[in-house]
Amino acid sequence: MVISLDRIGKRFRNQWIFRQIKLELHSGQTIAILGPNGSGKSTLLQIMGGLLHPTEGTIKIVDDQLNSLSEEDVVSKVSFAAPYLELPEELSLRELLIHHHRFRPLGCGVPLRELPTLWHLAHAADRPIKQYSSGMKQRVKLGLTICSESPVLLLDEPLTNLDNESKEWYYKLITEFGQDKLIAVASNRSDEYSFCEKTLNIQDFIP
Repeated sequence: MVISLDRIGKRFRNQWIFRQIKLELHSGQTIAILGPNGSGKSTLLQIMGGLLHPTEGTIKIVDDQLNSLSEEDVVSKVSFAAPYLELPEELSLRELLIHHHRFRPLGCGVPLRELPTLWHLAHAADRPIKQYSSGMKQRVKLGLTICSESPVLLLDEPLTNLDNESKEWYYKLITEFGQDKLIAVASNRSDEYSFCEKTLNIQDFIP
């Protein structure tokens, strides 16, 4: 997979958030998108994942055979985790895994039934998600994203609501299941992106 951004800009009403971002990322590369809260990190991440359209510039995403992907194809190749995304809280974790697996294969070699244990949630696997703490919900979001059979992982402030033990779990999950994937992390905390080889500071592109 290759994601190419050519002079990307985003404006809300009359206010430009950023302009003239040029970037090319390949499978196996990792990048941290940096900047303070409200600087446009999440917006850029959503543009990269096809969830938002840029106001100016072009984004091109091609597969391993150099075929350009349509918007529908892009959505099927990208997994996205963010604290503001909602989970279907009426489902138990086991039910959610089965439901999610129908649309996006999960596991990356781990049987579906073993994922709650891998995510340190086996004790609550049959409880409705609505009964989970904020940290447990964040582990579900990260687990669904990182363990999906997706070539692109987009992580927005991934350590939100996680304690130190869960932080180590996050690093281990990235190490085990993030190999050869294109990973972008939007963050203003160095411990969220310590594994990233490249950085892009969104403030460098504020008009």
